[in-house]
Amino acid sequence: MAIVTIQELLDRLSAYIGEDTSDEALGLIEDFSDTVVPQEDTTDWKKRYEDNDQEWRQKYKDRFFNKSVDEPNDDPDDDPDDDPKEDVKTSFADLFKSE
Repeated sequence: MAIVTIQELLDRLSAYIGEDTSDEALGLIEDFSDTVVPQEDTTDWKKRYEDNDQEWRQKYKDRFFNKSVDEPNDDPDDDPDDDPKEDVKTSFADLFKSE
């Protein structure tokens, strides 16, 4: 088994398929191209990593020094989850009263 260049593989595939324009032939060309031919990745991954790292470091630092941003609400009167109905105690006997 010889190692050949991508262009040599494309030439062999073209010769093998010839003038065939069936769905199977076009699918094979597409799969081959997606798998073998290198796609251009223009993303600067190093820069994205460094920017993301810096952003998370700043958020972590702000967590300690900027308490006003993430400060929890300690006022019980402003808590929307407080329901006065929850304060009423229901006994086991109350569950089976018939009216």
